[in-house]
Amino acid sequence: MMHLSKLLHSRGFHITFVNTEYNHRRLVRSQGPESVKGLTDFRFETIPDGLPLSDRNVTQYVPLLGDSTRKNSLAPLVALLHRLNSMPGVPPVSYVISDGLMSFGIEAAKEVGVPEVQFWTASACSFMGYLHYRELIKRGIFPFKD
Repeated sequence: MMHLSKLLHSRGFHITFVNTEYNHRRLVRSQGPESVKGLTDFRFETIPDGLPLSDRNVTQYVPLLGDSTRKNSLAPLVALLHRLNSMPGVPPVSYVISDGLMSFGIEAAKEVGVPEVQFWTASACSFMGYLHYRELIKRGIFPFKD
């Protein structure tokens, strides 16, 4: 998503890269504070993921993260979009591009009246697993038995 943001920025788009607070802290730790200083037309913002605070520098447990963001991140994202739309000297939000696992981006875009598109940032195999996960549970294939 960062590569896409940089590409769009290079074509003249004003970008606000929104990350969870946890992943933003990990980015700062790995790349340094200068990496997120931003420009007037490329800024970084954060929203909570709804999980307890942690200083551990590890990838979060993805199923728990996905469940938590679906339940807790819509309101903070909508509030952020409204705040961005009211900032003087900043163009209004015109589009939301979100990760396919962050489906709350669809509803947030609807609430502020802008188009939204989702990108699946993982592998095709991962995408197919995600699409068929409920069917695997229904057939008793997953979760694996002892």
